[in-house]
Amino acid sequence: MAEIRFTRRALSDLNKIQEDSTEDFGQLVADKYMDDIEDALETLSGYPDLLRELPFADNMRFYSVRKHMLVFCVLENILYLLTLKYGRMDIEDVIVRLEPALMREAEIMHKRLKKEKR
Repeated sequence: MAEIRFTRRALSDLNKIQEDSTEDFGQLVADKYMDDIEDALETLSGYPDLLRELPFADNMRFYSVRKHMLVFCVLENILYLLTLKYGRMDIEDVIVRLEPALMREAEIMHKRLKKEKR
């Protein structure tokens, strides 16, 4: 099974999704949405090959959950959840703009993790 790690940005995105969903649709709907994201992460942990590549982001992998795109970087069998973006956005533009910062954050996390495991 692949390990999944969350960047600060991803944690912030998850909190925002929870807050917005609760505000717009109520707690029950928000909880179901978050459960769906959690189920997807569990599935990806067991089957990381379900992540797909997109031509505009060589180093990233993607997975859709309802209306959101989960954006990952995979380093040594660790899936780093970089961010979650609303699927109706121009995802290519967003990712191309954010890619250097997202990749840098994943690399920093990966280096820290390797030091911790020593």
